[in-house]
Amino acid sequence: MKIIWSENASETVKETAEYIQKEIGTNAKKKFMAKIAHVVSVLKYNPLMGIKDPYCKNLPVEYRSVRVSKLNRIVYYIWKQQIVIAAFRDCRRDPDTFVNDVI
Repeated sequence: MKIIWSENASETVKETAEYIQKEIGTNAKKKFMAKIAHVVSVLKYNPLMGIKDPYCKNLPVEYRSVRVSKLNRIVYYIWKQQIVIAAFRDCRRDPDTFVNDVI
């Protein structure tokens, strides 16, 4: 399946990677980006591997999420044989405010 990143998800990954580089270093950023690339490559061939996201259950589309790290998840949905990555979520964040980023 084809992977499409929303502008919001792309921007959040970019900001997170920049923060990791600034606070921890370039190698940590590379590992972080490699982990995302790995999860997305597996997701491409196993689109139902993510759990139904409990914070998005009242939305019209079935959102699923898959863990990237202890602190982050990729939130996505399937649309016309494509996987749309709607958000990159920091799990420490209030889930009520997160839903607004997905819609």
